[in-house]
Amino acid sequence: MPELSITEAAAQLGVSSDTVRRRIRRGQLHARLDARGRYRIELEAVETAPAGGEGLALLRLELELLRRQRDGLEEDLQQARRAQDRDAEERAELRRLLSQALRMLPAGPETPEERPTAAPKRRRWWPWGRRG
Repeated sequence: MPELSITEAAAQLGVSSDTVRRRIRRGQLHARLDARGRYRIELEAVETAPAGGEGLALLRLELELLRRQRDGLEEDLQQARRAQDRDAEERAELRRLLSQALRMLPAGPETPEERPTAAPKRRRWWPWGRRG
């Protein structure tokens, strides 16, 4: 039967290598010491061992938190879209009212000669007092 190192067993179980060592000490995982004094864990023991309980619980909590955040963001997005739709409707109404108001105003001068012109700027007679 194939055997795994602590690192390989940890990767297979989805836990840290320290967790694998703790499980060996508690007797939750069966392992033997090889000639070099390193633990070797049978593949069958790893396959039947429960997955990382603490890590899995944390992942489930994080997943639930992410789902709640997503739901909150979706609600915020819907509210923003409703506000955007209201703003678009209000702008359309304002354009309609402006158009009506412009139609009610008397017509302005038609030719350039009839349009009022701005008075020319007066020059100062004393050049040193000028500011640029």
